[in-house]
Amino acid sequence: MSHKVLRYTAFVPQVLALLSNAMLWSAGSGFRWLLLAQVAFYLLAAIGYAMSRRNAGFPLATVPYYLSLLNLSCAHATLKFLRGQKQVLWQPRVG
Repeated sequence: MSHKVLRYTAFVPQVLALLSNAMLWSAGSGFRWLLLAQVAFYLLAAIGYAMSRRNAGFPLATVPYYLSLLNLSCAHATLKFLRGQKQVLWQPRVG
């Protein structure tokens, strides 16, 4: 049970960190640097997405893109679950 809950809500801490750092912009330079680092992370993720669409590689953007895609997928699955939409389960081929 806990694994499924954590899997579906993995994106929540990431979103909360971004929002809290944005709200704490004026509280000190540490929060500014954290927010700028988060924005740079998401920019790298966007670059990774653009490069994947062109079948080109950019190693520095691979991890941010993968983590952002994973968390976006978790958010999408959570919304579908909360709406009561049916989850299709994968069935492996036998043989």
